[in-house]
Amino acid sequence: MQGRFRHIIYITLLAVLSFSQDVKAQQEPIYSIDVFSIQNINPAYTGVWERVSASVLARKQWLGFDGAPSTQSLLFEYPLNNKKTSLGLALENDKIGLEKTFSLFGSYSHKLDISKDVHVRLGLNLGFTSYSNNLDEYTIYDPNNSSDPAFQGELQQFFIPNFGVGAFLYADNFFAGMALPKILQNELNNKGNGYVSYAEMRHLFFNVGYIFPMSNDIKFKPTLNSAIVVGAPIEVGVSANFLFKDQVWVGALYRIKGSLGLSGQYMVNKNLTVGYAVDFSTSDLSRYNYGTHEVIITYEIRKERRSPKIRYY
Repeated sequence: MQGRFRHIIYITLLAVLSFSQDVKAQQEPIYSIDVFSIQNINPAYTGVWERVSASVLARKQWLGFDGAPSTQSLLFEYPLNNKKTSLGLALENDKIGLEKTFSLFGSYSHKLDISKDVHVRLGLNLGFTSYSNNLDEYTIYDPNNSSDPAFQGELQQFFIPNFGVGAFLYADNFFAGMALPKILQNELNNKGNGYVSYAEMRHLFFNVGYIFPMSNDIKFKPTLNSAIVVGAPIEVGVSANFLFKDQVWVGALYRIKGSLGLSGQYMVNKNLTVGYAVDFSTSDLSRYNYGTHEVIITYEIRKERRSPKIRYY
């Protein structure tokens, strides 16, 4: 009971922290399927399950809405021989309107044992982002001026370096993560003509979850995720997921003042997992799009000969 009580305290503390901050503009993509995708935002997650794995994610937000966000990611993780240290790689291609961003980041994590069952990983990532935004293609809605000197030319920068840190506390039935994946806040402008754009803004991510066994064949996992950005409303999401026979995930998610959706994942075999999620905006945007759709495919190389651990988060 003492161990479980300690876990509950950890969850409560992180939940309070996630709700007690002022926030501002969302930039980093937020994924609906949290299993396998945490590495995108937290380098400390790399190697948690101590397996070689590769994941491909594709997310299309607000389908049918012109210029809506579209994101594709490739994630790779490789534990070293001691299994306490792991390396990872994350590639991400993101497009919002005329803005195009490509990023490549390597990650490093190291495991510290708090007890036999509870561990914490500390992570570091390092990489770069490539950014472009063609200002000439924007339409200026000004009856007195058909052009604006601030919207001329093309913003391009092919190498924007950055780095980030993260921590991930976990046990077989519990996890809590915190990460600042890009510490440097990089700014772009069109050579003094007046247009200024932040290529990267600082995002602070929190996520917590617990796995409750309901029977031999069913497990229940509630989670809370939040993102804090200076200058924007806080991004808070909660989800409820059920795992059937350690093979099929079915869940529902809700982002406060954002969207409501469903997700599912199927373990095809011990190596291959596929997942799909759909969510719909709860704001007026729902009138102009057909929802947000997300697909993930993951392949793992498992070396466990008996009773391999299921990836619960």
